[in-house]
Amino acid sequence: MGGRGGSFSVRFKIVKGFANGGSYSEHVSINKSKSDYKLLKNIGIAFAQMGENVKANPDLHVKSKEYDMVYGELKGTKYYGKNPDIKVGNKFYEVESYTRPFKKGKIRKMLNHGLAQSNNIVIDNTKGNKKQ
Repeated sequence: MGGRGGSFSVRFKIVKGFANGGSYSEHVSINKSKSDYKLLKNIGIAFAQMGENVKANPDLHVKSKEYDMVYGELKGTKYYGKNPDIKVGNKFYEVESYTRPFKKGKIRKMLNHGLAQSNNIVIDNTKGNKKQ
């Protein structure tokens, strides 16, 4: 990471650490009032409990100075300019949440939206797929 590595790590704050070396960190600019914040945090902590180092990412404009510090690894890919939700180890993930009632179109929309952000997707289906 070179000279930029110091400022990069300072912008993330460890929220929860585990004895197995896993940790969950959040960027200081993360929007905690977003509707999916709690879900992202819970997923990040679940990965961290498995020994992964997880970073919850902020929404940044591609032209901002900090964008390349957080998402620079995406340069040269179709995902550059996007804001994937979390980074687990060295892979970016987009988190999609399912809401009832079950419809094939919802699954397609979640996958299309998720794949526009990252080639790694976590789909939260804790609400099940039964019709209400």
